[in-house]
Amino acid sequence: MRGGPARQAAGSDRPRRRRTPSAEVSSTGPGRQARRPGGTPVTGGFAVPLDVETSVGLFPGQGGYRQGFLAAEYRRGDEPVRETFDIVDEAAQDLLRTSVIDQVFRPDPPDPAELFRADAAILQLAVFASSVSVHRMLRARGATPDVLVGHSLGEIAALTCGGALELTDAARIVCHRVIAVAQDDEGGVAGGMTSLSCTVDTAAAIVRLAGDDRVAVAVDNGPHQCVVSGPTATLGTIEAVASALGISAARLYAPVAFHSPAVSAASSALVAAILDYPRAPFISPVYSPILGRYYRDGDDLPRLLGLHLLAPVPFGPAVGLLRRAGAGVFVEVGAGGTLTGAVRAAFPEVTTFAFGGDAVERQLAEAVAFLAARPDTAEHTTSGPTSSPEHDAEPALPPDALPAPSGQEADGVTHEAVLAEVRAIYADAMEYPEEVLTPDAHLEADLGVDSMKRTELLVRVLARYGLEDLPDDLQPARHETLGAVSDAIYGILSARADASRGDAR
Repeated sequence: MRGGPARQAAGSDRPRRRRTPSAEVSSTGPGRQARRPGGTPVTGGFAVPLDVETSVGLFPGQGGYRQGFLAAEYRRGDEPVRETFDIVDEAAQDLLRTSVIDQVFRPDPPDPAELFRADAAILQLAVFASSVSVHRMLRARGATPDVLVGHSLGEIAALTCGGALELTDAARIVCHRVIAVAQDDEGGVAGGMTSLSCTVDTAAAIVRLAGDDRVAVAVDNGPHQCVVSGPTATLGTIEAVASALGISAARLYAPVAFHSPAVSAASSALVAAILDYPRAPFISPVYSPILGRYYRDGDDLPRLLGLHLLAPVPFGPAVGLLRRAGAGVFVEVGAGGTLTGAVRAAFPEVTTFAFGGDAVERQLAEAVAFLAARPDTAEHTTSGPTSSPEHDAEPALPPDALPAPSGQEADGVTHEAVLAEVRAIYADAMEYPEEVLTPDAHLEADLGVDSMKRTELLVRVLARYGLEDLPDDLQPARHETLGAVSDAIYGILSARADASRGDAR
């Protein structure tokens, strides 16, 4: 985050940026190349050095509404909140013939379930307005995130706060999104979304069991949670299967099956409705989990926003990419801590901030006090794409398609990746920090894992790699360390890969 009120131009909606020695910064003009420290090119027109000082603003989607959030600030006339909600309300009244303010700021504000039942459109607009309000409140206090990341619907808020969309236009785009989805849903099969407390691979296996090709794994929030989308009836089946497997399942407040083929018509309708809305150059870098890259000034935003309705959201892999690059501070720019909770579950060592309840002012003060004391870590340019032609010739890979770590591969998986996956599974099951699960730690003597628990954990690992039975040579008593377990799993995968290659010949 940026620190210090003096760094924001008085009366300006665009904060000033100052050069720091922490990065080589691209010059303005096409053809110049932005680089990270060490000379790594960065697409998108920004030099975005990611290190332990870098903060990431996370903009929530469907789960970003909290009862009464920012009501006190709106009533007392807090300018960022009042202006934002008034603009969003004007768009809602014009395009949807409804009022956001009358609902979310009434004396007895609705909880998420009540608001979803009453008007799902208002729920989505409230999420959007809350995120933009929090970003503006942070900026007014002298601190804004270095990198912005939107989650599903949250990408529109991130684009707004990143400077690409004016708030008035963005509010109307959210309304058009609501209209497109509602029209597509009329007379169709009722659909929705369900959150599962499992990995994407496990969710995909459950989806296959359900036998309905209209269901899709829509969101990957990390190793501990994902979301599936599909017809309501099939979601009920999936929830029952998950429950039988000991996996928590919760129906989300989503009016349709977002991020699945079910909304293909809505996607096309949205693009047509928002084609003529103007866009501006970015003032902050915005990373898209769906695209697997930073937005660029030359991007066709209407087409991409239409794509966002359809495409899955690899949020967890995106956070992992940023974390591996060094990002160490994550701020939920909106109501609640859904996204920062997912980040902490995957990376407990990072610093996170979230806002909610009656303590928003105190929470803002704590976040700003922490962040304003830190030096600037990135310089942003707004000259449009600055990567070299040879770099652009290689399409950006989405996070979940990044090259595997160096090392030998078995069945498409490296030895290092197997060890990391085994460590994550064991850490999740035992609620231990991954740092203590070293390859040579004795599972029973050092970690207190008895033989029954070790068998259970082995079964989980086998399921992760599609190995249905516990092989005779993979017995808990014979593999007493995490390294021994990962070695054995890698050996099985290697044998399977060799057998497959032999069959192919």
